[in-house]
Amino acid sequence: MDVPNLLVIDDEEEILKIIRAILSAEGYRVATETDGFQGLARLAGERFDVVISDLMMPDIDGLTILREVKKRDPTAEVILITAYGSTETAIEALRQGAYDYITKPFNRADLVHAVKQALNYRALHREKDNLLFRLQQQRDDLQKMLDAAKSLAQMRHLPADLAREVNRLAHQHLNAVTALTVYNAKGRLLFTATADMFHPQWQKIFSQHPPHTHILQSLWSNLPRYSHSFLLDPQQTGLPWPPAETGNLPPLLMTPLAESDRSPAAILWAQGVTNPPAIELVQKLEIFGSHLHSALENAHFLAAQQQMLQARNRLVEASRRITTILNPTELLQTILEAALAVVEHAGMAVIYAGSAAGWQTLSLTRGDPVPVESSPVPESVLRQILIERQTTYLPRWSDWPASPEASLLAEPIGTTSIPVGVLALLSDSPDAFDDDDFQLMEMLADQAAIALQNARLYQEARRADELEALQETGQAIVSSLDLHDVAMTAMSFARGLTGASACCIHLYRQIGPTIEPDTVITLDDQKPFGPADCQKAAELSRQTVESGRTEAWIWRAPAQEAAPGDIKAWLSIPLVAGQTVLGTMELGSEDARAFNQDDIRLTGIIAVQTTTAVQNANLFRELSSAYQDLSRQQEEILRKTSTLRALFNSITDGLYIVDRDHRIVAINQAEADRLKQPVDMLIGRVCSAALWGQAAEPLAELIDRTFTGGQEGAWEADTAGPAGDLFRDRSVRTYPIFKTRPETDTAGGPAEVEQVIIFAQDVSEQRRLQASLFRSANLAAVGQLASSIAHQINNPLTVVVANAQLLEMELDPSSPDYALVRDILQAGEQIRHAVQNLLDFSMQERYEWFETSVSDTIGDALLLAGHSLRKSRIRVEEEIAPLPEIIASASHLKLLWLNLILNARDAITARLRGETGGEPAEEGVITVRAHQKNPDQLEVQITDNGVGILPEHQDRLFHPFFTTKGPKHMGLGLYTCRAIVERHSGQIDVANNTGQPGVTVTVVLPVRQ
Repeated sequence: MDVPNLLVIDDEEEILKIIRAILSAEGYRVATETDGFQGLARLAGERFDVVISDLMMPDIDGLTILREVKKRDPTAEVILITAYGSTETAIEALRQGAYDYITKPFNRADLVHAVKQALNYRALHREKDNLLFRLQQQRDDLQKMLDAAKSLAQMRHLPADLAREVNRLAHQHLNAVTALTVYNAKGRLLFTATADMFHPQWQKIFSQHPPHTHILQSLWSNLPRYSHSFLLDPQQTGLPWPPAETGNLPPLLMTPLAESDRSPAAILWAQGVTNPPAIELVQKLEIFGSHLHSALENAHFLAAQQQMLQARNRLVEASRRITTILNPTELLQTILEAALAVVEHAGMAVIYAGSAAGWQTLSLTRGDPVPVESSPVPESVLRQILIERQTTYLPRWSDWPASPEASLLAEPIGTTSIPVGVLALLSDSPDAFDDDDFQLMEMLADQAAIALQNARLYQEARRADELEALQETGQAIVSSLDLHDVAMTAMSFARGLTGASACCIHLYRQIGPTIEPDTVITLDDQKPFGPADCQKAAELSRQTVESGRTEAWIWRAPAQEAAPGDIKAWLSIPLVAGQTVLGTMELGSEDARAFNQDDIRLTGIIAVQTTTAVQNANLFRELSSAYQDLSRQQEEILRKTSTLRALFNSITDGLYIVDRDHRIVAINQAEADRLKQPVDMLIGRVCSAALWGQAAEPLAELIDRTFTGGQEGAWEADTAGPAGDLFRDRSVRTYPIFKTRPETDTAGGPAEVEQVIIFAQDVSEQRRLQASLFRSANLAAVGQLASSIAHQINNPLTVVVANAQLLEMELDPSSPDYALVRDILQAGEQIRHAVQNLLDFSMQERYEWFETSVSDTIGDALLLAGHSLRKSRIRVEEEIAPLPEIIASASHLKLLWLNLILNARDAITARLRGETGGEPAEEGVITVRAHQKNPDQLEVQITDNGVGILPEHQDRLFHPFFTTKGPKHMGLGLYTCRAIVERHSGQIDVANNTGQPGVTVTVVLPVRQ
């Protein structure tokens, strides 16, 4: 077995000798260097298992050595030696790859243990790397298959998207180039999707000569079978597919995806196979195919559901459109368009509608928006459907000239007792329609029946309601003086009477001898105008005004210029008052046959009523504008006054305005609250000693100087003033308000001060923060000095302890010198412990998280406070149960316990001295209890028999700068304690003891965080 080779680098020869003696005694080969650069040179020519280096050396630091070791041999482990003061740097070294660090002074057991652990870790690390490499190779193949199956199981694609994704997954996880042929439930070929790298000649064959199911049945009878797959080798003669002229093609492995090979849901084709194919590839593809079959079924189901949902949505949208149309011709065309939209595989829609007075036939071909007034369905067939009142489906109908085997689906339209017509769909393919189409057509026919009945009723009732509508129109139009409301009302009635789909009003104004456009108003609830429609409406309006027309006229778009969705007919109505043209109203329709003479007559009456209402609205608007100008000026004055008052009262510091007699002209609410009087009672009151107390005299002098000199003034109250003084800890400034001189006053000279503003700002918090910063700076300086002294003690202490340990090893326990050596070791340990505590309390800025014994931190705090407690005649009782270690900052926990113990000491001292007026206690007692509250929490209680807490102080205990100990104390003790506990995710509570004097402080800390 190889002897481990170790290298030790340290600039102190005494420490090198000690380490070499300890490690050589353990059987290790030890090399030493006193210089960092020499150590690096030694590393360049020799291989070491463990390198032990001092962290701080004059020529090169331990972090540089760490990086060089890891760069040259990543498997070598590095242990750093550090003084306690450089622990932060040592922790950074651990982050950079160091195995461990040892703090000076160290003992022999710690050093040997660290080296053994580093060597064991190095051996385990090597063994782990070898095992991981072998396991990774064995796991890769299985993981690829699992990844592919998992991806397939999660797919929710349509068939076409699924096929592309399958080819990608097969290449990614199985390293196979594939194609996928998909069939429907009836065995009809849908499509074949090939991977990009699939053989181009095979891609051409799939495209031009697709493999239908009858070809597959013939192939499977002639091809060799492997498991559930078949090998298709085009070089084999006598095959029905592929075509013989395809040339030299590579063989393909065919994997059917179905319960039965004779009716596949899909075929997975894989190229790049041998003859015979590798069994491993066959197994992979068949496993992949079994998962793919389920995914494909989901895709077919999803496609069917999506298609049905889209059809139902289109039906809902079509029904919504149908119910809004009352023009019979437009309604018939809309029903036909809806039928073709709902059943996408229909080629023609036919509607046969009418009554006893006559029948009307209208048909619409897909892709042709113009309806055809003819039908391929004989009238006798349609009448028979109306008589039977049942859905008729002819899956192979030969009477349509466009196709010898067409499909016809006809649905009767009518209410319970009245037949209205027939709605029929035609397709040039046999068996084109199914049960879903029957259901959709039945629902559409029901909607069409209701809409056709409503349209007829509307046409019959329209003429009877015209007079009543015109009367309502006149009353509604003249009932408002708002121009926008008048226009909206007029357009709504005009649109309702004419059946127009769009409406707008153009208003003009007279500018000198010319008339210029002023305002355009459109209906809010109509389809927005397109740019071309807006331009056309403006052009017609201008033409009406410039030509001097006094009657309405109609413009229709030429048939060759009309586009779907455009306005194809416009009705322009002039609005004329006497000799003045106020504007025009334009009504538009998408039906080129819209508007007639009745519409011109009715809109002419509406135009007269609208003209009168527009004149009244214009007059009212002019009067309202003048009134609004006056109201706006008044509101602006009130708003500025309210803003100033709100701003004045929002200031939390004191704010006064006083006159020359020191009478209060104005005071803000915050200052009135401090004076505990209403604002109204303070206005007019003189600022005297009765109001301001001792501050009245200096403030009066300050106010007089501001009145006399016209300059700002300042005065700051003393912090040592009476506790109830209104201006204690406040800074006061005065500002002059000058009297405005009349414009006729040209005397010159300084302006007269009419009033003075007094601003009293609270500066107590600022003063406390300044004092806190001063104290913090002093404490930081003391901490740095303590850290420097402790670090200087550490190095010689290391040599003393280490040499004493070597002497202990060499001396016989019966020797008289052996006891002396033991005393030296014990004294050195006590010095080290004291130095460590000193360093803990000199480094409170940062939290360092380690596994920490709460019992040890309590003991250290009691040790530090022990002298003070004995001097104050206070006895300490400890009830500390065994506690688990927690992750914590040990130095901050020590500070926490020390603060709480010193607070308890002060409370007991106050009681012993009788400061509370009660009976003094014979003896002061502090009880420290610690136990594990539950598996997740520790609880520490510190109980004293001191003065206790007054009820009015309970809510302010943890406030910064709050203290009951007098002005020399800063009031940061309990505030700091709560900050430390909250940083450790714990809770702290302070409460008076029940039935006994004193206080109990309870701290709960988490075991894990």
